[in-house]
Amino acid sequence: MRIALAGFGITGTQVAEHIMEQAELALVSVVVSPRSAKIGLDIGEFIGRKPVGTSIVSSDELAEAISRQRPQVLLDFSHPAFVNEHIETLAKAGVNLVIATTGHSVAALERIKYYTNKYHIGTVMAPNITYGVNALIELCKHAAKLMGGYDFEIIESHHRHKKDSPSGTAKRIAESIVSNSRSHIDGTSDAVEIHSIRAGGIVGDHKVIICGSYDKIELRHESFSRKVFAQGALWAAEFITKHRGFYSMEDIFAYSLPGHQTSTCANCSSTIDLQSSSIPNYN
Repeated sequence: MRIALAGFGITGTQVAEHIMEQAELALVSVVVSPRSAKIGLDIGEFIGRKPVGTSIVSSDELAEAISRQRPQVLLDFSHPAFVNEHIETLAKAGVNLVIATTGHSVAALERIKYYTNKYHIGTVMAPNITYGVNALIELCKHAAKLMGGYDFEIIESHHRHKKDSPSGTAKRIAESIVSNSRSHIDGTSDAVEIHSIRAGGIVGDHKVIICGSYDKIELRHESFSRKVFAQGALWAAEFITKHRGFYSMEDIFAYSLPGHQTSTCANCSSTIDLQSSSIPNYN
């Protein structure tokens, strides 16, 4: 698979390292902000490896880089403004997208969906791209259905430099609980409280507390390394190079579950092939 990467910060760098460790993958382009001091540096040298002959390029040169390198998919770990500005260029070139950024406006999401469908590419939008977090969301859906009368609270922790609070992941977990609760069916569901911690170098930690009068259940996902984002992104990339339309990670997760049947993309009504499934092997 030929992969382009947007964003080369702490997470983007570890994603690049993980890609370059896989013999069947090729990191053909890395795109950064026009103001970045990394422009022109060799990708391999920047991450402490041998030179690979491919330089980091400015997003101003995106069209030229895509035409020259012909990536099948672009993994976006940059900033919401990047895909909003360049979605038409990427879609017109037939580049599939895995968007791992948060903070997109409603208008920006509609713009992404429009060009995705106009040029028949595949796009995955994920507030959290890790496989484990999406498993947590699925577990929370079931818990919400089973634990009527229990109180749900979310505690999410991230590094001190994370700007959004609460995290997009925590918001999505809360939404999944509310929309699957028994009270939601009756139209009386309450919002789930989210408590945010911003401290030190915490990669990501989401804990759901389910508390009754006499007992308590806790569901938790903790990331130990940012390479977990690379694993999730590559799982999404493998999916989206074979599908067209706009998908969430939950769509892909549903597609992957053995025995789980889903016929359409939740966001765009694109048909999902039910004949095969694949669960990533992270061993």
